[in-house]
Amino acid sequence: MNKRLCVNLINTLFCMVLLGVSLLAHGFVFSVEGGQNQTSGTPIIWRTLPIVMNLNLGDSNGALINGTDNWDVNAEDALAEWNTVSDFFTMDSRAVNKCDRNNGVNSVAWDDNNCGDGFGDAIAVTRQIFRSRNNGPFEFSNADVLFNSNLCWNAYSGPIRRCGGGGGNLLDLRRVALHEFGHVLGLGHPDQGGQSVNAIMNSKVSNTDALTQDDRNGAATIYDVEAAIQSAKLINISTRALVGQGDDVLIAGFIIGGNTSKTVVVRALGSSLQNQGVSGVLSDPTLELLSGQTVMAFNDDWTQQIPAAFRPQDSRESALVATLNPGPYTAIVRGLNGSTGISLVEVYELDTTQSAILSNVSTRAFVGNGDNVLIGGFVIEGNAPKRVVIRAVGGSLTDAGVSGALPDPTLELFSGSTSIAFNDNWAAPIPALFQPSNNLESALDITLDPGAYTAIVRGLNGSNGVALIEVYDLEQF
Repeated sequence: MNKRLCVNLINTLFCMVLLGVSLLAHGFVFSVEGGQNQTSGTPIIWRTLPIVMNLNLGDSNGALINGTDNWDVNAEDALAEWNTVSDFFTMDSRAVNKCDRNNGVNSVAWDDNNCGDGFGDAIAVTRQIFRSRNNGPFEFSNADVLFNSNLCWNAYSGPIRRCGGGGGNLLDLRRVALHEFGHVLGLGHPDQGGQSVNAIMNSKVSNTDALTQDDRNGAATIYDVEAAIQSAKLINISTRALVGQGDDVLIAGFIIGGNTSKTVVVRALGSSLQNQGVSGVLSDPTLELLSGQTVMAFNDDWTQQIPAAFRPQDSRESALVATLNPGPYTAIVRGLNGSTGISLVEVYELDTTQSAILSNVSTRAFVGNGDNVLIGGFVIEGNAPKRVVIRAVGGSLTDAGVSGALPDPTLELFSGSTSIAFNDNWAAPIPALFQPSNNLESALDITLDPGAYTAIVRGLNGSNGVALIEVYDLEQF
């Protein structure tokens, strides 16, 4: 089934219908401190697990954006994500009457009129039956999930996309299914219960495309299980570029977020890059660390105070260990006595304090050709995906007083040697806070699994100039 009509998601709502007693105005809303159903004093849940969900969405009649060709595969993936909290769900695919609320089968299906009740503004509806056994607490006995087949559907990750031809937004079945299956478990809308949290369970579709810790905690609380902490963070950042003179030195900026100090190692490498096949390296880099305009540390030729695992291979290379309070910092790499060449600047975490984190990095340098392009590397550590925005800024640097800016930078993202994303001239949907001011600049909004990544900035058609590469951790904004 291909869905080709479109809907404006600004006013699009999810809907959950509870049948049994009049609870519509009091539906359970999760609270981190522990929420309860306001009518009975106890959240309504399933007393017998796992819950068998009967998937009958069928084939998509063509490849979806995420490469699948079956709606049920995406619904199954959503169920599997909830099962990372606890073993809540299993799956079946029997042919049943999806509109029979008392058949004991939990249907997941398309419908064009919510079994005669209409969808209104809702994109999907979870229809639940609950009961009380022997005057005990209420429990769910049936839950049907119906997706509005009148709307524009696909399956993809990342920011909300536009639906071709209709001017509205394109609905991602997987994230909507994640939301509806949360209703099946008994979760409501935190944003309608006075909370301001990032959650798949909020009442409107957003760029959030996976369970957040709030969602996990909600399900874990009402089912009295322990939610595994899902976390991911940037643990080290590095940029390789040509170090020139004047405005063309290598300037790296990074932010320490949180509320405690963090110990980092900052390195400036040159000669040892030859061991990786890089030619034209900077033979003797110097390293200066600043907070605002204040010089905090300087090094030319590293010393034994550097931890063994982070000591450069060449004695002429530079390194610093610094314990820094939360805030922005700048590391500047220059060539000793005005020398030039390719250098690598790196920032590594030495501790794993969750309350102090590297939240973004930006590096400004000259972009040439061949080995002289601008290469930014970063590592995501943890057990959950992380959403980042990566930008390649060029022309707008002129407004900041930088001469010789790269007019049209391109941006390519790699995992190992595999190119996973490319942009030339940014376009929506980049979050407003991170949209470049120049249309010729490039940006990517992407959710990445833990691992090492490389972003490369080149000039379009081999053009040269000064550019800025940035990596932002969106959870910190």
